[in-house]
Amino acid sequence: MRLVDFMLCDDIRFEQYNKMSLMGVYNEALHVEAEDLDKIKWPIGVKLGIYIRLLREQDEVLKKGAKYLFSLTVRKDGKVSEELAKAEGECSPVDEASPYISLPLVLPPLAITGPCKLMFEFKFGDATLATPTFEIRTRRKQPIN
Repeated sequence: MRLVDFMLCDDIRFEQYNKMSLMGVYNEALHVEAEDLDKIKWPIGVKLGIYIRLLREQDEVLKKGAKYLFSLTVRKDGKVSEELAKAEGECSPVDEASPYISLPLVLPPLAITGPCKLMFEFKFGDATLATPTFEIRTRRKQPIN
């Protein structure tokens, strides 16, 4: 399996006809804004939706109804001792003809205690797949003209 998409957002909504809407999609960081950075009240709760899409390799066979185990661990600054969340489960291909598996996950709010880098460890079956990092940053709120 190959990781095709790993998108972070505020929420994922399920719609008719097997569609999903990703709300508030992030780039590489979430910015906590305040006029005075010393007045930010940590910890803050950050709710993350994570949309993961996998593509099977040409020689892989995915059978409809077969169960594939996955896990996603979120760590602060990559430290094993700073595990913020873990999601585990099993998924099944919707259609044997489709080369894709989609995993829409919405995590409970993460308690963020200050600026940091979130690291994700994603395992699918026996493989650990590389994922991007995500930063929580602060910046001064710009006055509205």
